[in-house]
Amino acid sequence: MLDEIKDVINQLDEKESKSLLLQFFLRMQTVEERKGYSEEQFFLDIKNTYNELLEYKKNQARAELAQFYTTHIVFGDSSAGSLKLALKELGLNEQERIINLSDLFSIGPIGNLHDSQGVANRFEWLRKHINIDEEVLLHYENQFKQTIETSNKRQVTTRLLSGLETTRMNKQGYDLFSIY
Repeated sequence: MLDEIKDVINQLDEKESKSLLLQFFLRMQTVEERKGYSEEQFFLDIKNTYNELLEYKKNQARAELAQFYTTHIVFGDSSAGSLKLALKELGLNEQERIINLSDLFSIGPIGNLHDSQGVANRFEWLRKHINIDEEVLLHYENQFKQTIETSNKRQVTTRLLSGLETTRMNKQGYDLFSIY
């Protein structure tokens, strides 16, 4: 259960995390100032928020399995954000999914990334050779694994599109993706 909670927290974006933390702090302040908000009510509200968050993330995971007609493969957060905005403006965001492989494929081992051992080898190499905070790397690794898992769940009937990028990092990603 602890791992499930960590996964849910790690999946929150910065805006969601800050909003949740602000709610907790404001409620705590209200309890401390004794403004008719009891500790019991505070606990019940926090418990309710906890349950709602877990349910929301489960529903979000189910939505990931929904039928999409087209899947776009992009390499980089900027490309993913731009495409997401364009699809939303065209009204296609419910029919077309974006898989963002946000990884710097121009460094480190890239062999066998289609299996868990290959992914483990890559992130072990990054831990040893790149100066990066362990928590950031763990989040990055979990996000990468989740993206690969989402990619593998794509229905066979889904049209798969990828574009060409001019940066070396993105070119390396496309070359790698075409192998698998």
